[in-house]
Amino acid sequence: MNDYKEATIQQDDEDQIVDICDQCSQAVYSGQQVWKVGSEIYCSGSCLESGLQITTYKA
Repeated sequence: MNDYKEATIQQDDEDQIVDICDQCSQAVYSGQQVWKVGSEIYCSGSCLESGLQITTYKA
């Protein structure tokens, strides 16, 4: 009989890169909150503002 145990490599899903931010080219990880507009993904609110060229001002 074989007396061995099969080793498995477990990786946290949150460490897995799933995409790249279209504005700053930083990695987007599984479980990370992102913003998506059409097919573009943004890793933060500031990248979203820059990517969409949003300007805020007082009226």
